[in-house]
Amino acid sequence: MSNNPGASPKRSPKPSGSLPEPAWSLSPASPEKRFLNMVFDGVLIACLVNGIDWQLEYVYVAIRSQSLADASPQEIGLFEMSSGLLCLLAIPAYYLIQESLFQKTIAKLVTGTQVVNAAGGRPSFRQLAARTLVRFIPGEGFTFLGRFAVGAHDSVSGTRVVNSYDLELIPPEDSSRAQVRDPRPPGLRRSRATPR
Repeated sequence: MSNNPGASPKRSPKPSGSLPEPAWSLSPASPEKRFLNMVFDGVLIACLVNGIDWQLEYVYVAIRSQSLADASPQEIGLFEMSSGLLCLLAIPAYYLIQESLFQKTIAKLVTGTQVVNAAGGRPSFRQLAARTLVRFIPGEGFTFLGRFAVGAHDSVSGTRVVNSYDLELIPPEDSSRAQVRDPRPPGLRRSRATPR
């Protein structure tokens, strides 16, 4: 650095192959919105699971011409196992179908948020599948409630939940230069390559 106060500032050369600076920085959704998403999606999933359960019972009664109360313990066990399996499949289907088609669930639509990859674009199906599988870890739903609003399903999959409004402000020609700002201090960030 020169001691001359009138000298122009010198720029340090960028290393070859470095990416251009992002034109837009997207802020992650607030912990409050994330909590509302979790609660509202939980209620909708409970309704979906109960609906599946009622339909299974209706089919059972239609086929067997008897109520489930009159069924043998083996039939009840088979019914409960089938119901549990279908409900277990309904939960990932709820997230995967909506997030792969629309980048948001019904709850995210209500709160004005959506899922993006680290570059602010559409996440791959593989990222969404990883995100969905991590949701099955007990207590994972509360990992985003900390100071930085980045949940385990976000960190593992390399995705973030951002405000949809922020994405609408980015002109199409700059969309490839958007980047989601990681609110965590550098020591807490984990570098995660985007899955192919």
